[in-house]
Amino acid sequence: MTSGIENEPRTRDERGGAERSHAYKAKTFDTAPAPLRHLIATDLGASCTILDAGVCELRARAPPQVRGGRDALTSRPLRTPRAVTQIDPFGKEFPLKGYNLQPDGTTPSFIHLDEINTKSVLEAALDYQGRGLTVTPLRGKRPILGRWQERILSEAELPRYFVDERNVGIVLGGLAGIVDVDLDNPVAVAVADLLLPDTLESGRAMSPRSHRWYICEPTPRSKAYSLTKRMADRLMVESGEGALVELRSTGRQTAIAPSVHPVDGDHYIWHSGEVYKIDGQELTELVLDVALATLLALNVPLGSRQHFIVHAAGHLIRLVGRDRAKTIVEATSVAIDDEEHDERMWAVRSSLRDLVDDLTIEAAVAAEVERLAPGVTDRISRWCARDRRDQGGAR
Repeated sequence: MTSGIENEPRTRDERGGAERSHAYKAKTFDTAPAPLRHLIATDLGASCTILDAGVCELRARAPPQVRGGRDALTSRPLRTPRAVTQIDPFGKEFPLKGYNLQPDGTTPSFIHLDEINTKSVLEAALDYQGRGLTVTPLRGKRPILGRWQERILSEAELPRYFVDERNVGIVLGGLAGIVDVDLDNPVAVAVADLLLPDTLESGRAMSPRSHRWYICEPTPRSKAYSLTKRMADRLMVESGEGALVELRSTGRQTAIAPSVHPVDGDHYIWHSGEVYKIDGQELTELVLDVALATLLALNVPLGSRQHFIVHAAGHLIRLVGRDRAKTIVEATSVAIDDEEHDERMWAVRSSLRDLVDDLTIEAAVAAEVERLAPGVTDRISRWCARDRRDQGGAR
């Protein structure tokens, strides 16, 4: 982690390349650092497309890249190329508002959700239901209905449950494949900007871009990635920020606009944008990468950055593969606003190129990472092992 003068968090709703910084103790994490001159592409192999205006067709997506920074010549933000069209799983072409067909022919739509921000709770519930989205009434952040995961309220029932001081939750996963990536730590938000595909965003005033929404097929399992209490205490992480990132899917719900946070009275908001459709397994891997890069960024020791990053890459390579390991540590370096980013990435590439497959060396590398950042290797191993189990043993 880098040291510096503590600043107020800066953000903007648009993804137009404006600088975004997140104050974290006396450290500054900047998502618009010096230009990235060497972007590392991850080769996850899955096809993934963006849902945008117009009629769609299936198009293979270029391998995702670490995003962030600006082009040195044009000063424009660096972005992963997007596909603009999509075809539905049943092989039928359809306009944007008709994606994600349900068995009964309803068509959930995420277009112009930012217009709901100023509506009443009941008006919002009616709007969501009219879009084909399943909502459930909340007291604070907790559902009030029994078996809420399976219950779909009729239009006539909505006024009974969505009254003043109630909140609105959107039911996730299931046939619709609606997934929410919840970013509780400001460093995770910065890392997600680099690794996750651009998509519809929501949040609340204090953390306006902390939720990223996706449509997945197949629908992935819910997963959460958190620091241990001992690590959170050592890093002096703010309360609530020890949970780094959560992939929220079937069996979960998320509070949405115009709900009000039960503790601080913060209002939930949507931003303008459209949802991104992605393979469920690919998103699962990308969320794991966000968790790993965030974990490393929080634990980078002062005075030993390059040593730590090089060894972390060496430790990751046997767990996630060479390309993903390079991408994760590059995102780590960008997230901490490393002034010597290019030099460190050169050192990483050189070390990985010369790394030999030897159990003794692997053990030594892991031991050095553990010495520099206690508890990190255990978190990495547990998260990666769980990911492999859920994939049926495949890397």
